[in-house]
Amino acid sequence: MVDGFIHGFRLKFDGPRLTTNCENLVSIKDNESSALVKVFKEIALGRIAGPFHDRPTANLRVSPIGLVPKKDGSWRLIHHLSFPEGSSVNDFIDPSACSVQYSSLDEAIDMISKLGRGGYLAKMDIKSAFRLLPVNPADFELLGFQLKGSFFVDKCLPVGCSYSCALFEKFATFLE
Repeated sequence: MVDGFIHGFRLKFDGPRLTTNCENLVSIKDNESSALVKVFKEIALGRIAGPFHDRPTANLRVSPIGLVPKKDGSWRLIHHLSFPEGSSVNDFIDPSACSVQYSSLDEAIDMISKLGRGGYLAKMDIKSAFRLLPVNPADFELLGFQLKGSFFVDKCLPVGCSYSCALFEKFATFLE
């Protein structure tokens, strides 16, 4: 884990490193100004690199991005790494590396009963959780996208990568 925070986490991608192009999801086209605000906020936080007039790497794989509405009315930026079907970034990440097993309800009940009367429970939601985990620069070329004719590169774990949940679960367990 420590090495991942120092050098960035590898995405476990085992496929061809080649240039791809695509169109963004309709949600981006319909809400382009909201998408730009999200992307430039991520740039300011150091989590996205860009904008670049030309591809920043020879083998930049460009995947679609989209916006998904959140309960509070804001937007979640997603990176559709399952496109195109059959040759996407996610298609070349071993599904066994993506498996996550969360605590069961029975385990939670057992923990509560061990606390006993007067015990306290807490639940925590980490804002932009995946975005806290940096990606190794060797995998940046897998995380390209385009917006308004410019190229961008995700530098942190994106929502849309099949390995994101499993890696974040390892991080959360490490903290526990």
